[in-house]
Amino acid sequence: MNLPLSTPQITSDQLLGMISNASTSRLLCSITELSMLL
Repeated sequence: MNLPLSTPQITSDQLLGMISNASTSRLLCSITELSMLL
């Protein structure tokens, strides 16, 4: 897996998507924990 440095360009949209995915999964985990407590 030898990638040239010019090709892997992460756009801001992809970065925002990864961040939002991580935050939503964390949010879902906290929601499930809360529902288990209730």
